[in-house]
Amino acid sequence: HSSNLPHRASLSTPRKMSRHRRSGCSRALAGWAALLAIAALGRSGQLAWVCSSRMQGGASLRSMLLMRASSGNSDAPNLRMVPMLTLDAADAMCNAALAEAKRLKIRPVTVAVVDAAGQAVVVKRQDGCTKASAAIALAKAQSCTNLGMDTRSLRDKYVERPMQNIAMVIITGGEIAAFPGGVLCREVDGGAILGAIGMAGAFGEQDEHCCILGAKAVGLVPEPAEGTWTP
Repeated sequence: HSSNLPHRASLSTPRKMSRHRRSGCSRALAGWAALLAIAALGRSGQLAWVCSSRMQGGASLRSMLLMRASSGNSDAPNLRMVPMLTLDAADAMCNAALAEAKRLKIRPVTVAVVDAAGQAVVVKRQDGCTKASAAIALAKAQSCTNLGMDTRSLRDKYVERPMQNIAMVIITGGEIAAFPGGVLCREVDGGAILGAIGMAGAFGEQDEHCCILGAKAVGLVPEPAEGTWTP
């Protein structure tokens, strides 16, 4: 999302400052001038100059601020549009994963879908789920977006360094779960991470299998592409 600065702001003439004002006021005046400079920037991206006078020891000191907000400015940051995982897509992912779990007649499960920032978009629980399943499913999904990998790969990577896994769990406030059932989801074109899906309640390989189908149901590219469990 992008926001535009006001098209044009009129600059009012500041009141004349007392010649007896102490130099300590200069910082406030400089900040006030900076705000005026920002307000003066228009959509055209032209230069805005603001001059402010500050009295220091009876002498007038000119402070000029130059600001520019132009898309043609090579120093300006580049903005790009990125795809977003929608609520409808996340809901469809959950439904597809739950439908597969129901078809396989596995234990009651919870499915969680998060966006690229690891924020929960949809969480669904089957009847009879354990209390912990929702937190575990969410942690599996968040593991993927936090580290950019699926949870099976995460488990295998740190299998000989369990203390590092424990440290990451503590550092992230429980947003790491190093066992299968968390699947990273990328867009087809460009491979950007759109989010992740996690499931908890069944065996890890079963959770992973259902999550992979959930991602594929909406046309996303899951990581891993295929699970290790065979129905």
